[in-house]
Formats: sequence, structure tokens, C-alpha cells
Amino acid sequence: MKKILLNKRIVIMSILAIVVIIILVLNQTNIIETITNRIRNVMLAQGESAETNAYYEIVSKNEDDLEILITIENPNGIEKIVSGDTEYKCKGKQKVTLDRKMQEGEEQEYKITPVGKNEELYKIFATSKLKLIKYEKIEDTILATIESTYNSKLQVKNLYSLDKGQSWTNYGELFEVEIDANEEECVEKEVLIKNEYEDCKTIKKMPETVVKLTNRLGIINEIALGMNEEGNYEINKMDDMCNVHEYVIGGGTQIDANTAYGDDEDIGNNMILVKVNGDLTINAGKTLTAVENTNGGPKGMIIYCTGTLINNGTISMTARGANAEGQNVYLCPNEIFEYEYIPKAGMNGGIASTSSRLTIGINGHNGELGTNRRTGGGGSGAVTWGTSGAGADGTSYSGGTGGGGASGENGQPGQPNGGAGGSGRSTASSKYFSYGASGGAGNPAGAGSQIVSSNAANGTGGLLIIYAKDVINNGIISSNGSAGGSAYRAGGGGSGRRKYKYFL
Repeated sequence: MKKILLNKRIVIMSILAIVVIIILVLNQTNIIETITNRIRNVMLAQGESAETNAYYEIVSKNEDDLEILITIENPNGIEKIVSGDTEYKCKGKQKVTLDRKMQEGEEQEYKITPVGKNEELYKIFATSKLKLIKYEKIEDTILATIESTYNSKLQVKNLYSLDKGQSWTNYGELFEVEIDANEEECVEKEVLIKNEYEDCKTIKKMPETVVKLTNRLGIINEIALGMNEEGNYEINKMDDMCNVHEYVIGGGTQIDANTAYGDDEDIGNNMILVKVNGDLTINAGKTLTAVENTNGGPKGMIIYCTGTLINNGTISMTARGANAEGQNVYLCPNEIFEYEYIPKAGMNGGIASTSSRLTIGINGHNGELGTNRRTGGGGSGAVTWGTSGAGADGTSYSGGTGGGGASGENGQPGQPNGGAGGSGRSTASSKYFSYGASGGAGNPAGAGSQIVSSNAANGTGGLLIIYAKDVINNGIISSNGSAGGSAYRAGGGGSGRRKYKYFL
């Protein structure tokens, strides 16, 4: 009996000890928490809390409509955020994000209260735009002038950096960046640009705006800054060098007869430039074009008109693509810092058609249509038996060439770089007649085989660039390819065309 009572006492004493330990631990925890809070409050009172970090990023944009994500961070926590009539209780969160829709150039105010601190005023200035207003060459220096269009409306300080943000320079509504024009290779200069408010803290744009400028002027700027006399020029003396044959005509000129600029030396070698110092009119029923022969045309034609171009007739580079390797044709940087250029590689040519037995004829495949300044690909030939010739890819100077038809023997593909069209091949025949196979269009056209209804035409679509103060087009502006030949069930592929490009 005594032993049982003794055991009960031991159990009760053990329970009491555990309770005492728990109480001591809880008290110790409360003491530690109290001390921590007191230290934190002292630090906050002394202004040693971390700075609030507030920034925004543009999630998407549709013209001037911006969707942005605002992020506000403070390691000591955020008590509340007030925007207009809306108050956000943040409950001490260290990071808060807000989705917003704003207009380009719009500003908003946000009152941010960190834990234990006074309210702070922040402003956001939503922008995705800058404007390149001038890109010129002065002696051995290229001078780029960049404009901010909002400085006169808001109390925003504009800053730029040429050393990756190590130092910043304040500017008003525009600033200039110099680039050495004598470099033989393309040199890129990176410019960081940001905006800050002068009278309050700024919700900054992240990432900061980066503008990349180069010492590459482009053909349009080269023409504008010089090239005032007729003759031959080499421009863009880098990896994209281009030879230009220039013609100069006076303002007020009227094209009243069919006119083709260039000579045989320009075929496949030079770009034709027609520089008009003033207005130019092409009269009804008349055509302005470039020289051509069976081997193609020049490396494109530029009409540069300082006045108004009025087209009542036809401006054409149809069937005048160059038999030459493509190059990136750099034109000029536009006002939003995108470089306008014609890519060296055009769209894909049509794939070959195949038949394992004699058929009534399977059509060839179209080349891809030109998009984003790319030329169209050439079409493949048709087939009755065998494999037709594939169409060739386009280049900056030419649409793709057409493939040859196939009838019992494989047709030949169109040659690359605006070369010859593919030849048709035929050995198939019946009791009554032979199945002919026509060639594809190209520079020159591919030959047909056996009996064909018509031969393929020479030529591919050429490069046409029009730059003018204004263009009034009452006529036709074209740059089409040529038709492939026709034959009984195995015609040749047509050549690709070039979409023309004009700038105002």
C-alpha cells in the first residue's frame, strides 16, 4: 500500500515539474518576443528601417493601353497602401503586388505606410516610349538625337547613362549620343534611360529602358546626308556593303514615256537609286522601272523623292529580281529604335511533288508568301510520274525561282539566290503522245522537255523601295514573279514575288 502511494507522489511531482518547465518556457518565449519587439521599435523610431523598394513592369501593351504590375517591398513590413479612394490593408506583408491598367504617359499617386513609419508619397509614370528624332553624320561622328515627349507635362526628371548605370546625366526634352563613324565593323552603343520625380519618390520602371544605337547609318540616311551627284557609290562599308548606281533628276519631273533606269553592268551587281529633288509624277499609261535581261535585274531599285510622288501609271520591279546572293539591306532606324531592313533570307520555296506511278497529274506546291519584308519562295513543278523540282527560297534581292515539272524523270529544282529556274524532265509517253514537262521561272527560265504548251518566263520579283515625303498612288505599284511553263499535266513552277516597301 505504501509503495503505491509513493508511486502516486512521484507521478504527481513529475507532472508538476513538467507544468513548471512549460510555464518557464512560455515566459521565456514571451520575454524574448517582448525584447525583440522593443529592439525593433527602437530601430524603427531611430529611422533604421530598410527603404521601401517600389517598381513596375509592363506586362502587355496595345498601342497606348498598358497593363502593368506594381511591386512594393519593405523587409520590415507594409501596413497599408492608399491609391485614390482605395485603401489596401497589407497586415505587415513584406511584399505586395498590384495589377493596374494605365495609359501611355499617365501618372498615379500611391501613399505607402511601412510598419512603424510615417506615410510616404510615391508616384508612377507609366511609359514605354522614347523617340529617335534625328540620326545624322557630321564629319567622322554619327549623332543620334533622342527625345522625351512628356517632360513639359509632368515634373519628371529625365536621366540617361552611357556606362551601364554607373553614372547618370540629367536632360531636358532631348539629348544627343555620339558614335564613331570610322569603324569598319558595326559598333553598338547601349544607352540606359529612366525617369524620376523631383518632388516625391518614384515607382521605377523595371527593367530600365535600354536603347541600342549603332554606327550603321543605313541606305536611306546615306542618301539623305550626301550622294547628290550621279555615279556609283559604295555604302554601308561593313559586313553589309552595297554598291549603288545613282541617277539624279530635278523636281517637277514627269515620266511621260516608259523609262527603265540602269545598264547591263548593274545586272546582279548594283542597286539602282533614282534621287528626285522635289516632286515626281508618273503619267497614266507609262511605266517607271529598272533594266533587265535574261539573267535578271539589278539588286533592287530605290526611288528617293524629297517631295511628293504622284503615280498615275505604273512603278514596277516585276520580273527584275537579281541573280545574286542576298544581304541584309539596312535602310534606317525608325523613331522607336527599330532598324528597318530587308532580311537576306526570303521565305521558303515550295516542296517537290511526288508520284510513284503514272497519274493524270499532281500539282506543285506554292512557295511561302512574303511577310515581314521577306520575299516569297518559288513554286515547285507539277508531276505525272517521279518527283518534280522544288522551288527555291527567296532572298533580299529576288523572289525564289520555280522548280521544273516531272514526267517519268525527276524535274530539276529552282536554283538558289535568284538563279535559273529548274528544268522540266520527261521520258513518259503513251501509245498516242508523250507527256511533256515544262521548266520553272527564273533567271533565266528553266528549259522544258519534249512537247510543252508554253515555255516558262524569265524573271523573279525584284526589290522595290520608295521613300518620299508623300505618296499619292492612283496607278499600280508591283513587284511580281513570272509564270512557269505549261505542259500536259507537268507544268513548271512560278517564281516568287517581292512585296514593295515605301516610307513616308
